[in-house]
Amino acid sequence: MEVMQGMGSMRRPTLLHHGTERLERLCAGLGFDEQDRGRMVALFTRMAASWGELPLGSKPRWPSDITDDHSPFELSVAIDGGAPELRFLSEVRGPALTIDAQWRAAWALNEELQRDLGVDLDRANAIKDLFAPTLACPRFGAWHAVCFRPGQRPELKLYLNPLARGRASAL
Repeated sequence: MEVMQGMGSMRRPTLLHHGTERLERLCAGLGFDEQDRGRMVALFTRMAASWGELPLGSKPRWPSDITDDHSPFELSVAIDGGAPELRFLSEVRGPALTIDAQWRAAWALNEELQRDLGVDLDRANAIKDLFAPTLACPRFGAWHAVCFRPGQRPELKLYLNPLARGRASAL
């Protein structure tokens, strides 16, 4: 547990702290250098901006389907014989507990990534309206993934929900 300065009260670790700690351990174990680690942590922190300060172990206000415990992020490693790939998947949170708020927050993050990192959104924008969730949408509208290989630029991915307009529209 972390101890808050001043009043001596105990404060639970946050999701950001927990995720960053795990990410840094994976980086070290997989042999990523300090520069790569710094980029990964910075991007993870950016992706966690909407939920990172939530206390670890608290019940999520918007349960994510990314993980079994409904956490809004997942870390994973892919090993295919070459350099290992370290990945994280994240679901941005909107200010309200609605699928529309989650969708708008995801696209706001897309625009931030385009502006700050030069992410190309042309293809995503071309199909955006096909995947805009309705009230028939089960659980999520968009997820963001980041994949890292040592010494390479991170690869960013956007996952859209094929059931966003209901099961009948997905067929």
